[in-house]
Amino acid sequence: EAAMRLENAALDDNGRGRPYRFILGAEPGGPETPLIADPSPVLAAAAADVLGGAPAPAVARRFHRAVTGLVRDVCAAARQRTGIATVALTGGVFCNALLTEGCSAGLEEDGFTVLRHRKVPPNDGGLALGQLMVAARTKE
Repeated sequence: EAAMRLENAALDDNGRGRPYRFILGAEPGGPETPLIADPSPVLAAAAADVLGGAPAPAVARRFHRAVTGLVRDVCAAARQRTGIATVALTGGVFCNALLTEGCSAGLEEDGFTVLRHRKVPPNDGGLALGQLMVAARTKE
């Protein structure tokens, strides 16, 4: 419910304030080293905005834009490491229309081929359907 409330608040924002920014990095060690997203700059900036009296919709929109930026940054880093330029947007977070649309548009702008759900939901409903399909297939 909190995620849906945050999305709804962001929809009420008409502005295009600059997004918060995650810090993306990796431990030394080469292309196999996991990427690490540091949320502390996002949390600090959002808290400062709230304490400074910024409207909740503006804070929510900036947060959504930060997550979209993080997805773009992670995908760019993964493409640089692997050469893969196709991204599948799936999982419950992509029930959020703002994130889905923002990530899709941004990734396409970055030259990625973006795969999205059309008929099956991206959350647990889609996972359950996939499990049923695999189970039916193994019974044959």
